[in-house]
Amino acid sequence: MRVLVTAVRSACARWRLLLCGAVFVVPVHLIPPPAPASTVPLGFYVGAAEPTWLGEVASGTGTLPGLAEDFLPSGQGWAGISQESRIGWLLNAWQGTSYQLVLGVPMIPTAADGKAVGTLATGARGSYDIFYRTLARNLVAHGEGNAVLRLGWEFNGNWYAWSVRNPIEATEYAAYFRQIVRTMRTVSHNFRFVWNLSNGSGAAYDFTSAYPGNGYVDFIGDDVYDESCATVPTPQGAWSTLLTDTAGLDWVSGFAAAHHKALAIPEWGIDSGTTGGCAGLGDQPSFVVQMAEWLTAHDAAFSIYFDVNAPDGSHKLGDRSFPRALAAFQGAFGTTLLQQVIHPAQRPVITSARWSRPSSDHGRDHR
Repeated sequence: MRVLVTAVRSACARWRLLLCGAVFVVPVHLIPPPAPASTVPLGFYVGAAEPTWLGEVASGTGTLPGLAEDFLPSGQGWAGISQESRIGWLLNAWQGTSYQLVLGVPMIPTAADGKAVGTLATGARGSYDIFYRTLARNLVAHGEGNAVLRLGWEFNGNWYAWSVRNPIEATEYAAYFRQIVRTMRTVSHNFRFVWNLSNGSGAAYDFTSAYPGNGYVDFIGDDVYDESCATVPTPQGAWSTLLTDTAGLDWVSGFAAAHHKALAIPEWGIDSGTTGGCAGLGDQPSFVVQMAEWLTAHDAAFSIYFDVNAPDGSHKLGDRSFPRALAAFQGAFGTTLLQQVIHPAQRPVITSARWSRPSSDHGRDHR
């Protein structure tokens, strides 16, 4: 309580409000309205096991993130996603923090030489259940029995060992996804699972054939970066493509609505890199504003800003590499000092596959 009173006094001094002990009255017209997307739960990926740096990014962006994203190692074989000796350091970093963990979980890891150590078909038969049961137990032991798990994220791309390239693999992917969910739920029913596409990535099959079914999915996700493959890219042209492209925002939102599932954007960001003939648009504030408006309009369950520089592009807002986009981000997702005092950061909880905030006071390098 002492901390809260001190914060209140600090806020009131800044806003020239009258105090009566620890009780104060603020005229409603003096309270700044919430930022456009500030009601959509926000998180960041800032690098592996970096809660301290996440706090720095939150401060630099003027936000109060309730979610932290991380990724299990995908290049250390099955040990990298299950053995305590390989993942304990990562889970220890988030244990006891106020952040809800959103975790990327590989479906087919690779060995040190980059070769896949399994197949979707073999996984669908249950041959890898032991690794996911062990992972589930390790998550529970580290206080993450309610983690949000991005199983085999961006499966419609071509850069992971679990990438789906044809109708047969789509069926195998769906069956394997179900097998993992069933296995992990024997340990905890509080895990939540994301069926996670990559915006603009196409393949010679119907994406719906890779869908595991409503009983195995809590969130429909799409990863979105501000890039364009046009000869002469423009901000509005790039945004229109993100809406209408293969696995675009229009398709994903429609699919989620048809299946009565919550939408999520588990990765999104400014982009200044060049990949496969497509180029990021760089310091583009309009992208941030449009994303904020889209998230709000579609009642998104959560979004995660990808605040690292990866081999395929630079995305960091936290180091002020993109000052115009940062200003737009602060305006769309930031909170005022007074809002921070009245509505302190709280760890989101999941109810019926939707994010909600508790009513009490308790409580790309990988691509």
